[in-house]
Amino acid sequence: MTFHCVDCNLDKPIQADGGVGYATFMNGDKVCYACVAVRDRAAMIEHGRSSALPLYLTRKSIHKPNDGTWAVTNWPNTLTFPVQRITQGGHNIAGKRLDVWFYGPDGYIWHGVQYGDNTQIVHCKRSSERVQRT
Repeated sequence: MTFHCVDCNLDKPIQADGGVGYATFMNGDKVCYACVAVRDRAAMIEHGRSSALPLYLTRKSIHKPNDGTWAVTNWPNTLTFPVQRITQGGHNIAGKRLDVWFYGPDGYIWHGVQYGDNTQIVHCKRSSERVQRT
């Protein structure tokens, strides 16, 4: 079984596990996960914030919160930004707030905030600070 990606114009196999391999639009068109990453990256650059798409704060290790395993990703995990810095603070309603900073897709440092323990959604915004790469 295959599906047709309307962005890259390829017929691709439907995955058996870990998701089907595509996103579906309201009109029924399908876009492969690789093309979803291209669209999400472009939306981040165009809008300068993640309100145009959901981003998620994920980690490989729950035991070592500052061991470099945190990342900001899109839904199918095809667009990933390693977190450069993370801090935890309090929040008057959610109880906990995580702030993260990462190098975004456009040469700027991005800042994200996650509220509470019951979500992975991180609200991100481009800062005015350019990435200083050595």
